[in-house]
Amino acid sequence: MAETDPQAQDWKVQEVVDGIWAIESRLGPRAFFQHVCLDERALLVDAGVRTTAAAILEPALGQLDAADRLAYVTITHADVDHCGGAAEILAAHPRAALTAHEADRVWVEQPQRLHVERYGWYEAEGLGYPQSAVDWLASEAGGEARVELAIRGGERIALGPRLTLSLLHLPGHTAGHIGLFEPTSRTALIGDAVLARGLVDGEGEVVQPPSYFDRRAYRTTIASVRALDADRLLTAHYPPLEGGAVREFLDAAEAFDEELAAVVGDALRAGGTLSLAEVTAAADERLGPFSSMPNELAGPVRCHLDELVVRGEASRHQGRPARWSAR
Repeated sequence: MAETDPQAQDWKVQEVVDGIWAIESRLGPRAFFQHVCLDERALLVDAGVRTTAAAILEPALGQLDAADRLAYVTITHADVDHCGGAAEILAAHPRAALTAHEADRVWVEQPQRLHVERYGWYEAEGLGYPQSAVDWLASEAGGEARVELAIRGGERIALGPRLTLSLLHLPGHTAGHIGLFEPTSRTALIGDAVLARGLVDGEGEVVQPPSYFDRRAYRTTIASVRALDADRLLTAHYPPLEGGAVREFLDAAEAFDEELAAVVGDALRAGGTLSLAEVTAAADERLGPFSSMPNELAGPVRCHLDELVVRGEASRHQGRPARWSAR
């Protein structure tokens, strides 16, 4: 499915808590957020897609009087809708330092590798994106951009006397996913590190499955975010979450993962030797159906299949595409 050009979308800027601002627009059916942390210096959390930079982020930075103070562009993880606008932003703000985790650095710096390695593997499993989506991903991945500050988690960035942000390693969705935590307001900015039961549209309906590629890391990340005891969560595709909604969001992510484990196990135990596409279709039917990018359910499905193999409860049969059966 092709995404909507962000230039055609309305957008708005609002202060979530003192010094932290949300830039809200839409990307296809999904809510779409970048964030600005603003003190004597400014930090932009995520760069959107290529066309987000000029159409939304530049005027938003101007509205916040943050353009001349932009010191950091921090990419939570290597996905086109988070790093595609980085080269455009850095061209306009050459003194800003691009920051990303070391594990995602190559994909952030080399959009062609991101396109092939992050999005290309689905095709070999019979789960490729529609051509319109392939073309959109290639176009909106943007140009090459050098990561100046490659981090591992545990670092801190001081923007001035009011705001100091801790950088957190929150893997699972990608190996190098990071988040930021502001301790005074107890605000966690977590990008796509946790995805509840899937991404939502403007009416709050789930339209796209949660995507993760390492189940153990994803569950550890959920626990790590829970341990922050944050008063609010700011994500890339959900409205700000506060109070009890934070716990409910994390609970929903754990529940979805557990339900998916049961669905994958049931599909194999029903008999036969199944491809990833067939198990993913069964999971989409039980837990969806997802109207946007349903193929991205294949990442977590593969996690569960591999876990069953490690536990001796399933066998993986080599070939293209690979197939699995219960033992």
